[in-house]
Amino acid sequence: MDLADFDLTAAADRGADMQLEHPVTGEPLVTDTGEEITIRLLGNDSREFRAALSDLAEKQAGKKRQSLAAAEAHSVDLLARLTLGWQGIVYKGVPLEFTRENAAMLYRERPFIREQIDRFIGNRGNFFGNGKPA
Repeated sequence: MDLADFDLTAAADRGADMQLEHPVTGEPLVTDTGEEITIRLLGNDSREFRAALSDLAEKQAGKKRQSLAAAEAHSVDLLARLTLGWQGIVYKGVPLEFTRENAAMLYRERPFIREQIDRFIGNRGNFFGNGKPA
């Protein structure tokens, strides 16, 4: 087995679709027409993830403490940067167009989505399939 075959960065850079789940029951969420509600995401091994962490480190340089509100804002910004698009998102009765700003708003307003994304992007299997090199 050649370890060079495990290009996790390339896999994470391609992105993967996460099906949104009900925050209490864990049931997959679907639209009124039965289509999956999905969010397309980059993974923790992606170049964008590393770039976002680098940007955050620069902003935090020299600061001793970070408020809870600032930490949450950084988390929302990071996840919005890792979001490539979505299908079936309706918010306040209106289909929500995908933009980075709308992603940030949605993740701020609905923390359960942020939590699901955190779990999803940290699981390499979501991006690298069955664990075998492509």
